[in-house]
This record gives sequence, structure tokens and C-alpha cells, in this order.
Amino acid sequence: MATSLQQLLDALAERTAAPTSVAAIEDVTGAMAHLGRAIAGMTQDGLTAGVSRRQQTAAQMTAACTTVGRLWPRTGGPLTDLAGAAADVIGRDRASMGRGHRWAVTVELAEAADHCARLAHRLLPQAAVAELAVVRRLAAAVERDAQADPPTANGAAVLDRLVPVSGLPRAGERLTAVDAAAALTAAVDRSLRSEGLTLRDFRAAVAAAEITSDCASSVLAAASGDEGMRPLLAAVAWELTGRISMTFDDGHRVGPTDPHGVVPWARALADTLRNDLGSNADRGALRDRGDLLA
Repeated sequence: MATSLQQLLDALAERTAAPTSVAAIEDVTGAMAHLGRAIAGMTQDGLTAGVSRRQQTAAQMTAACTTVGRLWPRTGGPLTDLAGAAADVIGRDRASMGRGHRWAVTVELAEAADHCARLAHRLLPQAAVAELAVVRRLAAAVERDAQADPPTANGAAVLDRLVPVSGLPRAGERLTAVDAAAALTAAVDRSLRSEGLTLRDFRAAVAAAEITSDCASSVLAAASGDEGMRPLLAAVAWELTGRISMTFDDGHRVGPTDPHGVVPWARALADTLRNDLGSNADRGALRDRGDLLA
């Protein structure tokens, strides 16, 4: 099932903040090492245009989490795995983040580090570990800054970006529409970062968007109990965009379809919606265009 950075950090916070949480101190500090790695990426790319207190606080947070991560040997565990997965997701998306995104991510990472430090104190109530106190002090400084200058909605959107599945499902495996949508978005992003979208890719993505918006309209109409009020403007707009694109030719010959590319994932999304919602997810938008076949 597709997940997001916010879901990973929420799961980490839930595990560390629960009063009955039981974890090995090595697992907690391993998680903090990964959080430090993630914050380091944000500070290296820059939270502000120049040197600032925000930038310095985040850099100090990186050092503090890294120091705590070295206090005990890494043995792994669920907290370490969650924080490591979050750090990997952040590292993968760094190239597409602006300063607003990096600030939103840093605020969430600082909160996660504070939860971990709190749990570590509970696990070692008799130990005065100064390094943990430093992490909590710096996390509080980041929180105060965030209260004075909260992340924007646009910046925080990166937290909810879905992490795609690794590949098309094998026979017998179930793919959800959320998984397919996340994978399609990732495929489009990969194409844009490399050679750009071909016209064929563009048409497939537009067709998938048309089908998705039409299905969303159907679900909304069914939920409201008024089929006559079914909004179709989004689907019509996508259909118009697709038809306009038919007048162009980018000169690309139709070669073998990349199994991890835009076209297969556009088809997968349409198939998934059709299986879940029935005939409303008509693949005609994909079938009727010869350049999208095979």
C-alpha cells in the first residue's frame, strides 16, 4: 500500500509517544541517527536564502541527533526502520524541494526527534544523558520558530506526496488506485527529470486524469444521493486537453513501452478504477488513441 512521509513520521511519533511504548534504547538512538541524516539534507540545501538563526538551529539539530545516534550500537528495530524509510524518502525527493518544502519537513523531523528523545529519557530515567537534553532543547527552538512562521500549505504538501510501489503487480496481486496514482506520478516525474514527456506519455497521463476525475465525480454524486448534480467539469477539461493534443506530433517513433513508464501506469490506474467502480472507469480514453496501444 502506498504511504507518505507524513504517515511514516506519524507512525514513528505514535510508537514513541505511547505511554506503554517499549523499545530498546539502541532502536531509539538508531532512529535519531536517521532523523539527523534527513535534517542534514534539508540544511545542506538551505532553509533560508542566507545564514540565519533557523539555518543554524537546524544544523545544530543535525549534529545533536547524529551524536545521540553514536551513543549506542545500532541494532535496528521498528523505530529505526521507520526513521530510515522517512530519511530515504526525503533524500529521494530533495531535488524537487524548495525552501518552503524543506522548512515544513524540518519542522516534522524536529518533532519526531523530540518524541524519540522523550522516549529515551523514559527508558533511562536514572541516566542524565546531556546529548538527549540538547536534542529536546533544539527541537523546542524549531517549534517556537514554526509557531512564529508556520510552514505554508504549499510547503507542507510534500509531506503527503505518496511513495509509489516498486513495480506493476504480478499475477494474483492486488493494486489499489492510490498505489497506481502514486506510481503514475512518480513515472511522470522521472520522465520530466530525464528526457521529458513524449506526446504519447502526455496523452496517457491526460487520459488517466480524465478517467480519474470522472470516477471521482461519480463517487461524489453517489455519496450526495443526487446523480443530477454530478460535476463533470474536471473530466471534460481533461478530455478537451487530450483532444487538443491529438493535433500535434512530436516526431517520436513508437518504440517498446517502458514497463515502469507513464503509459503502463496510466493503464494500470484506469484498470484499477474500472475494477473498483465498474463501467464508469471507461478505458476508452486510452483505447481510442492509436498511439497509446501496446
